Amino acid sequence: DDVLIGLRYAERLLDGKGLTWNDGTRVEGYSNLLWVLAAASLGALSADLVSAARVLSALSVFACLAALIFAGARHRDPLAAGMGALGLACSGGAAAWMLAGFEHPGLAALVTWAMVLLSGSLGERGCRPSRLAAPGLLLALATLTRADAIGLTGAIGLGWFLAHGLSIASLKSTTILMTPSVLALIGQTGFRLIYYGAWLPNTALVKV
Repeated sequence: DDVLIGLRYAERLLDGKGLTWNDGTRVEGYSNLLWVLAAASLGALSADLVSAARVLSALSVFACLAALIFAGARHRDPLAAGMGALGLACSGGAAAWMLAGFEHPGLAALVTWAMVLLSGSLGERGCRPSRLAAPGLLLALATLTRADAIGLTGAIGLGWFLAHGLSIASLKSTTILMTPSVLALIGQTGFRLIYYGAWLPNTALVKV
């Protein structure tokens, strides 16, 4: 039902009714903005929305596998890459998420690729800002994929900072890494205030 809630918003968006659940008062009943927009984008190509969500999930799982293989090649450890890829391929959770069309594989793919790209500069002093651009963008997209993902991306930023020591250089590189995620959070919050008139999505209010 969680997947279908998001797809209803995607369907109404395609029908020109905006990101709404029904006519009348606007309510943000989804918690996966980027996934809703991605499904709507595929739906605009005449794809069935349920099939679109499943395609997105499948591509995301394959992206995770590619990230593991890439990491193994970069660190010259094919055994670790093979075991990691095999573990993911045999994961019941990954299979369930993929078939159901959940956004979890998308979040996993974004975070995994971000960490794989960061691993090449982990512990490196004076890391070039250009090497943080792609991971920073991926973490920002992860922040928009789920409402609670900012906690995960924030933890990665904290880990990056601690791994490089308590210094001005470490703080500077962490700021560069996390700025896109912070801007994504601020942007979505601003959109929520303007469009829905609320600080938090309805899902958070209901669950809390």
